[in-house]
Amino acid sequence: MRVLAIDPEPSSFRGGQEKSLFDILVGLKGRGHDIILAYVTPGDYLDQYEEHGVRTIQIHTTKNEGFQLKSFYRLFLSTLKLRSLAKADVIYINEIVDLPIAALLTLMRPSLRLVCHFRLPPPEIPLFKNRKNVIGIAIGQVNQFIVANNNMLNAYIGAGIPKEKLSVIPNCFLMDKLKFRKSEKNDGLKVIGFLGRLAEPKGLHHLIDALAILNEGPKYHLLVGGMPKRKEHFEYERHIKEKIDKLGLNGKVEFVGHVSNTASFFSRINLLVFPSIVNESFGRVMVESIMADTPVIARKVGATSEILDDPEEKWIFSTTQELVDKIKYYFEVPGSYNLNNKQIFMEENFSISKVLPKIETVLKK
Repeated sequence: MRVLAIDPEPSSFRGGQEKSLFDILVGLKGRGHDIILAYVTPGDYLDQYEEHGVRTIQIHTTKNEGFQLKSFYRLFLSTLKLRSLAKADVIYINEIVDLPIAALLTLMRPSLRLVCHFRLPPPEIPLFKNRKNVIGIAIGQVNQFIVANNNMLNAYIGAGIPKEKLSVIPNCFLMDKLKFRKSEKNDGLKVIGFLGRLAEPKGLHHLIDALAILNEGPKYHLLVGGMPKRKEHFEYERHIKEKIDKLGLNGKVEFVGHVSNTASFFSRINLLVFPSIVNESFGRVMVESIMADTPVIARKVGATSEILDDPEEKWIFSTTQELVDKIKYYFEVPGSYNLNNKQIFMEENFSISKVLPKIETVLKK
């Protein structure tokens, strides 16, 4: 099978969806398929793709920026380039904003299949039902969509995607690369971790509030991994640091910036908190943390209890006080967190060897 994948910026700095795409494309290449990646802006994954035999092609754009003539011209040039250089059986896009170039390619070559992997929750605006925008016009060109769980299945059905076009396939992981057995810390510090984009929807401000309550005990420390990306993210980072200063938490919070080696990050913490306040489609960092021998406490959003195999929600919280109570309880009784069972569950459900054949089937269908 010949697969043309599209990722505007194949970079670890963008987040989990680029990492997920990388694992899938390299996995498909390892299963004997011919993989081509079209990109716009170079990123740090490019060299790794080429090392694994994935051919890469740089284009001008994947979408139209409004209805400007120059934007459509760049899109048309990019489409012609891929039509000429990328012979494929199926186009695989990792987010809906790349639909314009994929739809144009299928119009030029009707035999092409088009598969879209939804990595984010559906937009709040009725994008798919509105035939006055490019996405709404082109959405019918997609043969099949992939979502990570039943929570996202229902969300996208509600957003206007036909149920018969949706396949539920969880995110997949190279489990052997995630495993990291760490020794217990002996310095007495209770180190909590946050790993994700420094943006308001990720909920770091709620974790800061919890730390302020926990600050009655002098041994709590917070390690923050991640970077802002857009203008509003940098404003949020400034707000967070002002909040830390106002609450008297200076010296208790450490910002480490972009984390390329998650094992190194997890080796420094006792517990990861996933405080996202939005309907997360998955949350890769939870699986990465558990497999690196680091327990996770997560907010009740999306499918967090399903991913953590916690139907009784013992380690799921809804309020700041619940988070505080569960952090305290974990450090008082760390043996109550059954990491081994969760690791077995994740290997059985999210291992790339189990999930990749399902994605392969959708691409071939």
